[in-house]
Amino acid sequence: MKNAFTYDLDIEESIGKLHFVEKIFPDVKAVFGDRQQFSYPVSGAIIQKFGEDGKEYIQFQAEPKAEVVCALDGQVEKRGINDTLGKYLKIRHANNLTTVYYGMEESPLAEGAEVTQGQALGTLGDNGLLCFQVLSGDAAQDPQKYLGVK
Repeated sequence: MKNAFTYDLDIEESIGKLHFVEKIFPDVKAVFGDRQQFSYPVSGAIIQKFGEDGKEYIQFQAEPKAEVVCALDGQVEKRGINDTLGKYLKIRHANNLTTVYYGMEESPLAEGAEVTQGQALGTLGDNGLLCFQVLSGDAAQDPQKYLGVK
């Protein structure tokens, strides 16, 4: 090589210039974006999608008393009862994300407990229904995007 040069590369600036790629190839963000891949919270079929009938969650149909697992590492922020959806666990995660698991029958976890992705959170009730919500700040997000479902 006859000539050489050096260049200070600002990686953040360079990556920022690549945002147009997401418009051309929408799936690239799922692969290279900053969104973490969630684990499925329960083994079952999605029977209601986000936004259907104004719902801000997705609903799974699982077996009665099915085990529910944590979608992502976090901390139990709250245990409670919703008048419509029943008992729930609210888990706080990094990056201002929160997941809420409605339809829980049993859970040994106390508020403040640290949980890891895939860890058992408890079990569903006899109807096997889980309503799963993802919040970014206070805004409901489509959980299927975090689960890698198209």
